[in-house]
Amino acid sequence: MRLGLSKFVLRIVLLFVLLCMSQSAFAGVKFRRYESDHYKVATTLSESVAKIISDHMDLVYKEYQRRFSEEFKLRKKGKMNLYLFQTQKQYEQFLSHYGLNGRNSGGMFFVTHRVRGLATFVGKRSMTQTLRVLQHEGFHQFAVDHISSKMPVWLNEGLAEYFEDGLLTDKGLRVGFANARRLSSIKAAMKRGKMVPLDKLLKMSGKQWRETLIGDPDQSELLYDQAWSFVYFLSQEKQGKYQKSLVNYMKKVRAGHSSFDELQKSLGVTDFKAFEKNWRLFLLKLRPDSLTNAIQRMEFLAHGMRYMSERGKDFPKNTMQLRTTLRNMGFATAVMQHGVKSSISSLDNMVYYYKTRTGVMKRFRCLTPTMRGLPPRLTAPGLEPEPTLVWSVTRSGHLISKIEYR
Repeated sequence: MRLGLSKFVLRIVLLFVLLCMSQSAFAGVKFRRYESDHYKVATTLSESVAKIISDHMDLVYKEYQRRFSEEFKLRKKGKMNLYLFQTQKQYEQFLSHYGLNGRNSGGMFFVTHRVRGLATFVGKRSMTQTLRVLQHEGFHQFAVDHISSKMPVWLNEGLAEYFEDGLLTDKGLRVGFANARRLSSIKAAMKRGKMVPLDKLLKMSGKQWRETLIGDPDQSELLYDQAWSFVYFLSQEKQGKYQKSLVNYMKKVRAGHSSFDELQKSLGVTDFKAFEKNWRLFLLKLRPDSLTNAIQRMEFLAHGMRYMSERGKDFPKNTMQLRTTLRNMGFATAVMQHGVKSSISSLDNMVYYYKTRTGVMKRFRCLTPTMRGLPPRLTAPGLEPEPTLVWSVTRSGHLISKIEYR
């Protein structure tokens, strides 16, 4: 009897070891594992870099809890899986191991019969870009666990985009920014007559959404931008006129009633054409937020200074020196988002400037680095909260940039 029990225990132990190995050493990649307040973290990053990310996501998760706990009785769930990779190759190999295609994606919330979780990589991206991706995908993860796994795709993606733009400050997660890139994309589509009709967007199934992403890459980013714009409209129109209605609709979604008719009832819409017209007029009048515009340009300049470091160039003492060096090097970046590539060039004079809340154009200000050997910090006085680009370096010598707010 004792021998049989020992064999049984041995088999269980061996099975456990094999399962751990499949996750801890897949494709030759070894994970470092630890737990944060809300996540079970598996990472190939250094301890210090991984902790920056998991600490940030713990705070974002608490913000999601705070914002939704009053209206929704949040379900009790265990800690969620968070996979953080150093390289894009590791990230893609990991997803491929579970039958998922991670190409042309910056991060993913995934659910399979074997494992579920949130995954991303750092690579050569700024820390700010990585955190923004996680805020987006992290909302999907939170929504499935606590709101509904059958949320309409426009609502799921629109809210994820809305929270992706959020800025985590010492006063919490600030949202409601009119993202300059998204707004420019939408206004250009309006001008060209390329907008997806609003009723078609709101009736679109997850399958139709995915088919559009695969079959029409030029339209794919616009789908996300329009979903964001509609959520933004419902949240911000006339000081949140539709906010309560949106929450009521989300409660119906949770109860299994997510139809287009239910949405119209929740919003009190009887003339949808007039409603769509009001949405379009709202977007045409909307002006891009100076802060998000400045942040996008600061991230570009951060990439430029990392590029200079990799090629042994001296760091600039002011913005004009930075401009001269980047132009002489022919520096430009291309960013892939939702399968669409967009480019920024150092030849564009506007990337060295930002607009204050009063509409005055100013050059970004270079500040002395926090320690020898790091690039200068960049800041944008006159914005609120005031963004500052800061630097740190890993043990392997890799430069990490992040934007902080005060």
